[in-house]
Amino acid sequence: MNEKSLSPDLLEKGANLCRFLEKEKDEHLLSEKLFLAISALCECCYSLNNPTLSKADIALLRKNATLEADKTALYLNALQSGSYISPAQKESMAKTLDMLKKETNI
Repeated sequence: MNEKSLSPDLLEKGANLCRFLEKEKDEHLLSEKLFLAISALCECCYSLNNPTLSKADIALLRKNATLEADKTALYLNALQSGSYISPAQKESMAKTLDMLKKETNI
């Protein structure tokens, strides 16, 4: 897999998890922050191989992707510690996040 397939996969999983959190768990604050972080991360990763971007643009995208990946991990940890998601739900998201991080070298 590559960032062009992993980014939409993580975005879809994130959207589904956030939809679950809002509808089933009535959790709106962290789920919104989680979705925004995942969206920003996926946007950065999806664009990394754009041939029209300069090296400086790519470096900035990588920096932003790293920050958004950290935010995503933070919100997943907070949701699990608050008992909004199970360890299995967190692990599933974390696995996809780790795969995307490895594929994009962030």
